[in-house]
Amino acid sequence: MGDKDISPGAKKAAMIILSLDEEVAAQVLTHMEESDLRILAKAVDHLRSIPMQAFTPALEDFEQKLGEPGIPSGGGGAYMRKVCERAFGADRTKQLFAAPRLDSRKALDAI
Repeated sequence: MGDKDISPGAKKAAMIILSLDEEVAAQVLTHMEESDLRILAKAVDHLRSIPMQAFTPALEDFEQKLGEPGIPSGGGGAYMRKVCERAFGADRTKQLFAAPRLDSRKALDAI
């Protein structure tokens, strides 16, 4: 999956998850579908050295969307796997990243 194959929503989600405390990120991941976790992990893997000011628009957009009605409640790839292990355990994390499944980029585009 090249950088062009990663949706803007997945890129924003990756920036948001990377900006969270590990414990908070782990809690967020427990609410995500497996296919979305794979897409998010790939987006995190493809993020290069990003200046902090690049995170600001993504975080501001996310904060704005949190306030809108109708929002339901509820170090790269190594970091993503570490957070997934914390959220799901080592065995489950290995299963999550073992084989690609159906593409669900559209779900992350909602971000």
